[in-house]
Amino acid sequence: MKLRMAHKLALLLAGIGLAAALLMAVLAERVGRTLLVEGAQEALLTSTQVLARRVEVMQANVARDLRIVAEHPLTLRVLKDNEADAADRLARWFEVSMHSQPAYFQMRLISAADYGLERVRIDRHQGQLLRIEDDALQEKAHFPYVSEALALPAQELFSSEIAINHEDGAHDGLEQPTAIFSMPVYAPNAPNGKALGVVVINVDLRNTFALLAQDLPKPYQLFLANGEGDILLHPDAALTFGFDRGERHLIQSSMPALAAVVDGSTDHAVLDFNMDTSHPMVAAFTRMDGAPHTAPPRTLILGLAQPAREILARAEQLRRTLLGLAVPVALGGLVLAFVLARTFTRPLAQLERAAHGFGQGDVATDLPIDRHDEIGTLARSFVHMQHCVGNQLQTLRENQQTLERLSQHDSLTGLPNRRFFMQLLEQALVRAQRHGQTVDLMFIDLDGFKPVNDQFGHECGDQVLQTVVRQLRAGLREADILARLGGDEFVVLLDGALEQDTCATLAAKVIELISAPIAIWQGHTTVRVGASIGLARYPQDGRTAYELLRSADRAMYAAKEAGKGCWRFATSGGQSAS
Repeated sequence: MKLRMAHKLALLLAGIGLAAALLMAVLAERVGRTLLVEGAQEALLTSTQVLARRVEVMQANVARDLRIVAEHPLTLRVLKDNEADAADRLARWFEVSMHSQPAYFQMRLISAADYGLERVRIDRHQGQLLRIEDDALQEKAHFPYVSEALALPAQELFSSEIAINHEDGAHDGLEQPTAIFSMPVYAPNAPNGKALGVVVINVDLRNTFALLAQDLPKPYQLFLANGEGDILLHPDAALTFGFDRGERHLIQSSMPALAAVVDGSTDHAVLDFNMDTSHPMVAAFTRMDGAPHTAPPRTLILGLAQPAREILARAEQLRRTLLGLAVPVALGGLVLAFVLARTFTRPLAQLERAAHGFGQGDVATDLPIDRHDEIGTLARSFVHMQHCVGNQLQTLRENQQTLERLSQHDSLTGLPNRRFFMQLLEQALVRAQRHGQTVDLMFIDLDGFKPVNDQFGHECGDQVLQTVVRQLRAGLREADILARLGGDEFVVLLDGALEQDTCATLAAKVIELISAPIAIWQGHTTVRVGASIGLARYPQDGRTAYELLRSADRAMYAAKEAGKGCWRFATSGGQSAS
């Protein structure tokens, strides 16, 4: 009778052990799959935001190149006096810029006179740079990037729709996806008069996004649509630029969840969709609205997708491991149950509770791992499984934190980027408004950085920027917030309500620090850069973060126009200079 009871108990215990192991596997798989998918979606969203920031930086670089040419004396000499020597020097400048920017299809200087006649033009032709001269120069007054740009204020950027370039004589850019940017040229003493011409850059869309996406893992797929949802980049090339063929292929048609992103109801979305019937995907999309000082503002919708099978591969591996553990544990329990049936009762109950708790997210700490029998083996296996799953989840959290930091900080200097700084500035303005305080903002633009960058290369240019950041950190107060907006532009949120004289003293100190010699090439060579600074104060110069930053930016340009190496206050009548 006792033997029969032992058999029954052994079978019961073995059944409980097997059921507990299977339950643990099912719960762990479900929890693991959910966490993996959610983590992948968050990682994809962070990656799209980082990529969107890179797009904004690239557009800012184009605007910077256009602004430099538009304000250069050579440009005025070509447009006003049609000097051949000035045109030749400007053409060589265009060639240098296009060598350093492989995404540029074309750079042109177009006059407002003579029906928009091209004065200087460099094209890419069969991978080489080609200067177009004399009778080959064309009249472009009827194109929007000329006619609409001529009506813009100084330093305002015209941005075209992204489209297939059908313009005659475009060489490598012909029939290629292209974005066209232009900026008007004004005489220095007549910024409110009529524009003398425009500077134009044609950007290769595919090459641009290939460069941006080259650091992404191979399974990632890139998507791009315009503000109305027309597909511009897609793994299926037949869906791209359908409007150019009289068709409409809208991204919200194949992914209805993106309708809210397209109409502006939300600025991002994560979703699951099928590329085809056998390839489920997980994706994240971000809405990119037009950059400041750009007309007309262009909206883009950027997305990244990853095959679901890549995400769930770890969950499948975990499921197989757990199922593999369940069988030997159940067999061992059946053999030992005849002798230790009573002893097994309590530890198996502990294991069953641990398996159930693990499915709820609890970590078991009181398992009998010191036992030298199958129960101890099972307990240690369970702890090992908890450790493996915990490590995987910790890795996912660390990756998420790293991506979040990358989305908020500049990769070169480690400073807060524009997006993160604007959040900090908005918070400071809310506090200042609540307590009736002022907020002071310092906008710093390096003088002479581009010649150093062009002469010694981007690696030395990066070293100069890093040295400048160290100098600024050494000279600013600990509570001041230093950020990099992009390129050679920095901004400082000054701590506390300061007197104007104190702000001027800080600006002079910053100019002095930046003007110090900078050693490059391991100290064998030194270079110098300067700084022009604009100072703005809340609420006098702006009541929002954007308005305050714009006022400081304008004050900085006033400092540059005054001869560089100085500062200007945004408030009229409060200007000072070093």
